[in-house]
Amino acid sequence: MSVLAEVSETSTRKPESVSSPQGSFSQLLRQSIPGIGKYVLLSILAAMVIIPFLIGPSTYQRDQSALTKDLAERFTQAASAAGTPDLSPLPSQAFAQGSPIAIVEVPKLGLQAIVVEGSSSSETARAIGHMFGTSGLGQEGNAILVGRSAAFGAPFKDLTSLESGDLILVSTIQGRSEYSVNTELEPLLNGPLGASNDNRITLVTGNPKILASSMLAVTAVLTGKPYIDYPQNPSWLATHPMGDDSFPVAELVLVLCVIAAVGVGFRIAKIYFSKVTVYAIFLPIFLAQSILVARVMFEFLPPVL
Repeated sequence: MSVLAEVSETSTRKPESVSSPQGSFSQLLRQSIPGIGKYVLLSILAAMVIIPFLIGPSTYQRDQSALTKDLAERFTQAASAAGTPDLSPLPSQAFAQGSPIAIVEVPKLGLQAIVVEGSSSSETARAIGHMFGTSGLGQEGNAILVGRSAAFGAPFKDLTSLESGDLILVSTIQGRSEYSVNTELEPLLNGPLGASNDNRITLVTGNPKILASSMLAVTAVLTGKPYIDYPQNPSWLATHPMGDDSFPVAELVLVLCVIAAVGVGFRIAKIYFSKVTVYAIFLPIFLAQSILVARVMFEFLPPVL
């Protein structure tokens, strides 16, 4: 009888409440907050190192290939429309920002690259940029090209090795222009970015390469006659080679919120799932997030970096 009574009592006893070893969601959230700072720093580090310096050269080459095809079509259309060696007629308006406009070659550096219209960070991550408000390539005045010294292919990383007499060749829809580097030219009153009375091209990049705290400029003089001018974009739209003074606060705050949310999800997921599963899910998210951070960060970093 005592055994039956014990069994009966056991079967009717209410189960004790078992507390989750992880605690409530709010507790998990509080436990995750201390590690969010490290995750944010890691994301920014990935955005500022992995994207521009490791992945950037590959994306630069990919963009150069696409721009080369677009520019070849533009050259073909211009030549067929005119049927003359100078590839007229001239455009009636300035080229759109980001569109390919020329090919620049520097034989001494082994450089051959596409030039796009505009010199913002997004432009110089894809190609060498023609600065708004400056003369057209192969035309009268000072045509300014901006290129990176370290990230995204770094087409201007070796500008310091150029000497007087070295050639810079530029091909546009008007034809081919030849410039000769001259290190003894008198500096312009308004600096290397100013207008000039002679016909020259100025290549601008960052100095030193990684920090890019100042500009490095190499100037070359047109050896032949300039081509006829056509409309250029206004200077007030130009991005300075050392970057814009504006700071994208709203974009940066939004990106930091996204990073924090992903970081919280990552740390909570590690509690419930295996490391293999968590990293398989979050690694692509982390890379996509780093690209987003890089795009925002490079909006206010120098286009010459």
